[in-house]
Amino acid sequence: ICQKFLGIISIKKIRASPNYNHVPVIISTANMLVSRTIQDEMSPQDHLIIKPVHPRALTTIIETIFSPESQQPAPKTINTTNTTPKVISEESDKKDTPNIS
Repeated sequence: ICQKFLGIISIKKIRASPNYNHVPVIISTANMLVSRTIQDEMSPQDHLIIKPVHPRALTTIIETIFSPESQQPAPKTINTTNTTPKVISEESDKKDTPNIS
């Protein structure tokens, strides 16, 4: 199986399972062509992040998934490569990343 199709195959298997088809899936890819194909297979509760993944983007998606009182859904696709560059030091990343130990 080609590496770039593993995500698509995984999504199809999850969606086909009555035990897991309701579970939100967070997909991350660096391949823009594959991301378009993946979006066709995604359900409304799934999210796609275009690499490189920034902690804040991932945190936003996770907070949306686990926060039923959230008024605004997170964007379905977060492309961090086409945004204005932002200088983030390791220290600021540590402050922005929740402690999940």
